[in-house]
Amino acid sequence: MPRNLKSDCKLIARTRKLTPDPRVKSDQSNTAVRLRFLLLVVLAALSMSLACGSRQSEEERHRQANTPAGKVGQAAHKAAVEAGKASRKIGRELGQAARDAHAGWKEAARKDQEKKKK
Repeated sequence: MPRNLKSDCKLIARTRKLTPDPRVKSDQSNTAVRLRFLLLVVLAALSMSLACGSRQSEEERHRQANTPAGKVGQAAHKAAVEAGKASRKIGRELGQAARDAHAGWKEAARKDQEKKKK
């Protein structure tokens, strides 16, 4: 069942002449637009990152670290590091307990199999 014989003939004539269909945008123009947009986004991100950079001197950072807020921040950081170490230790212990439980489970299953064989 032909769609539209007249439009099919036009399409065949166009392909023979190798002329692009005016209804379809060129892939090259789409790619160029996408590349320009990507370049614009990258430039915007780069300029924003440069604008938001740290402008403090080393003495100013040291002076701020000695303020009460700086000392609280240092204590919070130290507590977070210690909590991370403790959680890793507990994780290792739980992992070992799980391996031991699995080994015990397998040993019990093996013993049950031996009892059934007797």
